[in-house]
Amino acid sequence: MDESTEIKSEGKRAGGFAHWMYWFVVVLLLYVLSIGPVVRFMDKGIIAKGSQVEHLVAIFYGPVFLAYSDTLLHKPIGMYFHLWSHRFNKEGNRTPF
Repeated sequence: MDESTEIKSEGKRAGGFAHWMYWFVVVLLLYVLSIGPVVRFMDKGIIAKGSQVEHLVAIFYGPVFLAYSDTLLHKPIGMYFHLWSHRFNKEGNRTPF
């Protein structure tokens, strides 16, 4: 009976770090991809300018907005924004209103 307990506990530990890294990447990817619908909601006025919700969105998605404005990820993030919003062109740049 002791041997089966040892085998089960060893089986649970296998892939521990890889398992956590997998879920970290999945959550990070979902976080970044979830900004697309938020941008659409802002365009349609569902999230009103100057509202408390807009302020919370700016705080929550601040790292993504910062990556868009200040890193090499500007173009890929902007191109993703283009899929959701008419405010961004195909090159990922913001279009003037």
